[in-house]
Amino acid sequence: MSETSSKHFGSIRDDYAFFLQHSTEAEADLRAYAPHLHGLAMGDESYRMLDFGCGDGSFTAKFLVQSRWLPERLWLAIVEPDATYRQQAVDRLQAFTPHPVQAWPEPPLHLNACFELILANHVLYYVRDLKGTLSAILHALATPGLFLAAMAGRANALAQFSRRCFDILGKPFPFKTSEDVEIALAGLGEDYGAEEVHYELVFPDAEEHRLSMGRFLMGRDFDAVLRRVILAGFDPYSNAGKIAMQVVRKHFIVRRHMPRQGRHPAASPP
Repeated sequence: MSETSSKHFGSIRDDYAFFLQHSTEAEADLRAYAPHLHGLAMGDESYRMLDFGCGDGSFTAKFLVQSRWLPERLWLAIVEPDATYRQQAVDRLQAFTPHPVQAWPEPPLHLNACFELILANHVLYYVRDLKGTLSAILHALATPGLFLAAMAGRANALAQFSRRCFDILGKPFPFKTSEDVEIALAGLGEDYGAEEVHYELVFPDAEEHRLSMGRFLMGRDFDAVLRRVILAGFDPYSNAGKIAMQVVRKHFIVRRHMPRQGRHPAASPP
């Protein structure tokens, strides 16, 4: 993802942290993922998890706390192109397993049916070859196995904000949406489920905060957008000294089934 990503977080880490601090996105995602994990990693078998685009590992850690999986049975691998985030993730996540956390800037090409769980939480926006990336991810999914992904679509208020800014710049919208994921999964012939998940973004209405959210949403294109355009984009959501946005996105679920008695004990990730 490093060379193929359409967004780089190195210069907007503080702005991304501001977004996470003032949104209920992570909590809503965890609640929505939880029912799909029932029955996963049961019994005395090992289980292997890949988090594709894990950032600094904060969400992954919350996910693992919620799962309550036995550490000795968990083999964990992560993909994160940002070197700073990647090291932070390894440091944070190693506590969840006695086995070494595998960490890659890009997924190795040889991954084949080697993870019982693959998570891609709000990251597929930024890959350039969405169909190719999804094909590679799902090629790495074992049977039985579960793939979970979260993606905003055209109805998402934040996506609408950034799309208007790119329209003003005369540039095509550079990020993928949930609609693109649906097209890619259908093109791959995958049987998948999808569900809407809602969350809130609420922060004190101050110019610096509006600009911080603008930087997070626009990335390296932020400086090309007039400041007044960024500021005015939040006007519809201003009320009683706060910016309050109701936000929706989709979760995608791909589940591969096989009788559990036919499964062999898992080895460590490659």
